[in-house]
Amino acid sequence: MKAIFLFFLFFTFCQTAFSQDQKGPLVVATYALDQHNRLENLQPLASHLEQTLHRPVRAVSYPTIPALLAAIRAQEVDVALVNTYGFLLLSHDAVPAVQPLATLETPPGQKNYQACLFASRLSGIQRLEELKSKPGPTSILLAGEHSTSGNHLQRQVLRQNGFGTLEEVFEEVQYTQSHAQVVQQVKAGLAQVGACGLDELLQQLQNWQVYPEDITLLWTSGQIPLGPVVVKASLPAELRQQLQASLTQLHVQNSAAFRTLLQGWPKARGASRFQPFSTAHAQDLAGLLR
Repeated sequence: MKAIFLFFLFFTFCQTAFSQDQKGPLVVATYALDQHNRLENLQPLASHLEQTLHRPVRAVSYPTIPALLAAIRAQEVDVALVNTYGFLLLSHDAVPAVQPLATLETPPGQKNYQACLFASRLSGIQRLEELKSKPGPTSILLAGEHSTSGNHLQRQVLRQNGFGTLEEVFEEVQYTQSHAQVVQQVKAGLAQVGACGLDELLQQLQNWQVYPEDITLLWTSGQIPLGPVVVKASLPAELRQQLQASLTQLHVQNSAAFRTLLQGWPKARGASRFQPFSTAHAQDLAGLLR
């Protein structure tokens, strides 16, 4: 009887501890974009989840994409808004730390975002093919090592077209802190070729921060699928379902929180709602790995 009583106490203790763990604070995280931590954009979503899930939710912003990925892999984050390339890196892990949960849906005809390669007119480069044959040192400036539209896709297109790696094509490969800096520094002649999001280049052209005669557009990508909202793989299935339901109803239940969230993600400002992560979206993302 004593053994049974002790087992009952142990079982009750474990059950209580498990219950408390399940009701502990959820961490919803993202990363800073161009030195803007985006907490003010993320906090309304965290508050909405707190109300719908009936448990504390804490919003966190990490200074860089690598810092966010490290926290995810260390199991310090329950829900994360990652960029497309960050998700591709996580999906390469032998044991993925996260599962994709939802994606932002863009209405038909509404653009997401694209990547581009452009050259300074001072470089004399007029076409992408000339990168193979142009003599002398050639430099490229990229938006960031973990940028989808300012690094990954440019590497991919050159590799797919037989150029080899960026380091084989260019004598000097450098990174900056933002897409905007890429445009301005190439314009200033600090690099011969730039890699950034097409939206940033077009915006600076529209605002006369750079002039058409300053640059030559060499290549633009197709539409880039947005990175999904991911959740810790160890979260209980019921909680994952509740989170997915909260996200997919956010535009209806709390349109203000949804609009505020989109303001922190310029590439997704045309999105109309969250939708469950689908096979079709997985295939779109897989195409970025080829």
